[in-house]
Parts: sequence; structure tokens; C-alpha cells
Amino acid sequence: MPIFARRAGWVALFLCGSPLLAAGLTGTSHRIARDAKTSGGGSKVSISNGWRVVSSLGAPVQGETASGAHGLFGGPMRTFFFPGTITDLAVTTGPASGELRLAWSAPGADGREGRAALYKVRYSPFPAAILTQSDFETALDSANIVVPQLPNVAEPSFSITGLIPGTTYFVAVEARDADGNQAELSNVPSKWAQFSLLSVDISSSSYDFGLFSQSTQTVSTSTIRVINNGTLPSTWSLAAATTTAGSPWVMTSGSPAPDRVSLSAGFHVNRPVPAQFGPEDRMVPQGQNSSALAFSIDGTQTGAGVAPTAERNLWMLLETPTSSSVPGRQDFQITVVAGP
Repeated sequence: MPIFARRAGWVALFLCGSPLLAAGLTGTSHRIARDAKTSGGGSKVSISNGWRVVSSLGAPVQGETASGAHGLFGGPMRTFFFPGTITDLAVTTGPASGELRLAWSAPGADGREGRAALYKVRYSPFPAAILTQSDFETALDSANIVVPQLPNVAEPSFSITGLIPGTTYFVAVEARDADGNQAELSNVPSKWAQFSLLSVDISSSSYDFGLFSQSTQTVSTSTIRVINNGTLPSTWSLAAATTTAGSPWVMTSGSPAPDRVSLSAGFHVNRPVPAQFGPEDRMVPQGQNSSALAFSIDGTQTGAGVAPTAERNLWMLLETPTSSSVPGRQDFQITVVAGP
């Protein structure tokens, strides 16, 4: 008699006693297959007014029927195993413009056993949701390749890039085994792709040089960290101006003079000395873009083409006027602007 044993992802058939010679079937529609996703040995092949099943293992054995009679004859049949279904797919907005980040746990090649061969990652912009297998097959295909981990192991962070910033996308993932069998459709989360954003942040809102006399040079004793907190690489423009009401002091791009003050800036890991600043590092009210020379002590740190999340150490050199027509405190404003 037949004995059936079942586990996740597959069915095994064991025969004991005398061979199974025939299994009667009734009705007008007959099918031996998991579903229509994969064709091959073990699936029925239609013939005129009937059907047949062809064995894929062992000696070729087949059964055929004529109109009105149906039978299944003994003989080994090929069994298909299918990868497990991903149910914990999570999608977040990535750090770069037009990016989504994906995370999920690896299924198996056979249910939750064995390593799968590859993944299919597909996405669709709102409002075209991925609701069915047909939706999945016609959705946009990610070109990135992910080699599956062992079952139940978290996959490394996976990105879909080049998306339309600010647009919401539906995302789904299916595993494939080495025979090309595919899993069921995963859960389908959605998220908006990262915006294009130029932005810069500084670690301190003020710095006090202290008390100095005329014709003095001094470098700031603590650094100010400038950070690209946008989503695009950016080049920083630096500007400086005097802001003390009624003061005759003005910012100069040349050497200090009566009521002419110079304020320079330079990016570097460590605190520089005054001699390491050059005329190209002097800040003026109209602003100037950073480069490999301007606002860089020795080229090891620059404010040009700064990647998202990257930061630089900014140092300042104050050169006071040769004489001043007014006493007292003088205030300056430094402006850092992120540009493309």
C-alpha cells in the first residue's frame, strides 16, 4: 500500500508490498504538478482525448489512456523541490540620491534546506503595485547580482540605485535553485527613493579667537568639523565678512592694512602653522569654491567633491589689521555653502 511522508517544500512517495499498478482518476481535468511555474519531467503531457505521465528516473515507464478511461501506471517519477518563500523583506530609503536599501533572510534551495542559486529582485514605481506573480514577471529587473547565503542567514545590505528621487517603489524578491525552479512571491514592501539633496553641517556655531593686538597672526586652536550631510557629492564655497555694526573693518583678500583684516581657512587633519596658509586660502564676502589648492593646506583634505557623510577639519588663520581706528570686539561671519 502507498505511504506518504511530507515536509516543507516537497513530497516523497514510498511504496511497500506489491507494486502499484494503477490509480484510477475521474473527472475531465487531471494534473500532476506543483503548479504551472516550472515544466519538465513529472508533468502531464496532453494527448488526444486523454493524458500520459512519463517517468524521468529509472527505466522509461509511461501510462497512456484513451477517451473515457484514466489510469496511472507504476514507475518512478521525477520530484521537483522549490526554494522557500521570503517573508521578511524590508526596504528603507538609502543614503544616496535615488537609492533604496533592501534586507531579508535567505531561504533554502529546497524549502528551508540547502543554498539557493540566485535571486530575482524586481521593483515597480507607484501606483503599479506587485500583487501577483504576473506583476512580478513584468516589473523592472534589478541588474545587481546577489549570491544567496545559507538558509535563515541575513543577506548583506542590497541596494537598488538610479531610481527617481522621491518616487515610491514596490519591491519583491524570489529565490531560484540550480534547476531554475522559483519560490513563491515574497512580501512586497514599498518605500520612496532618496531625494537629491545638497547640504552641509558644521560642528560649532561660533569660535572665539580671544584678545589680540594689531599686526598679529594666530591659528585657531580647535578644529571645526564640516560635514556633507546631503545625498550628493558636493564642493564647498567659503566666504567671510565683518558683521560688527558701525565698524570700519573690512575683509581683504590681500595683506592686512589699517582697518583691513584677513581671515583664511584650510582643511587638514592636524592644526597647521601660519606659514602653511597661502593667499588662495583667504576668504572674502563674495565666496570662493574649494579646490585642491584653495582652502587646502597640502591637498590631503579638500572641500571639493566631498562624498555624502564625509567630513573635513577646518582651521582658520586670523591676521589682524596693522592699525585700527576703533577699539573693542570685532565679529566675523563665515558661510559655507554646498554646491554641485
